[in-house]
Amino acid sequence: TRRFRLRCGKSVKATPMRVLFFVSDISMQSGASHALLLTMNRLREQNVEVSLAAPETPVSREFFAGFRGKVSFLRLARPRLTRNPVTVAKFVLSIFRTAAALRRILRDDAIDILHLNEITDVPFGAAGLLAGVPCICHVRADGIPNPHRLILVALLRALTRCVIVPSLSTREWIAADSPAVGSLTS
Repeated sequence: TRRFRLRCGKSVKATPMRVLFFVSDISMQSGASHALLLTMNRLREQNVEVSLAAPETPVSREFFAGFRGKVSFLRLARPRLTRNPVTVAKFVLSIFRTAAALRRILRDDAIDILHLNEITDVPFGAAGLLAGVPCICHVRADGIPNPHRLILVALLRALTRCVIVPSLSTREWIAADSPAVGSLTS
């Protein structure tokens, strides 16, 4: 617990902000994976309580082995871009199971913000909506093809309060698809 001094001179106790980072895919070579770890460690240095929900894979366990925060490993299916209806159906069904697990973590740990690591994680923002926790999402990808793009941008609009983009080109394609989501970018 930290103390903050208000402008009127009174001092109040405040608990650190709690952020749950969710990532559905980890790669030892991925810049996004390393950026996630760097961001989490920077927030920890600022007295933010950081926790993580990641896929239950050997790569995830190895990648986050040295992370000094709570890590929840979840079973989830994450197919690459595909139009195979069976694969897509399995993924859609797995979203519900994963979102329910995330919702439990958000509530049990009194999380203040849910951070999604990539646009393909945005369906899991439903957990934040169900738990009453605001959701932000990093969007690093450029050139996502339709119909995936239309669905993901619509979900961004419905489920997130802020969209973090690393480049002007990413901001431009989001704003072109949805001016409402484009206005959420920073």
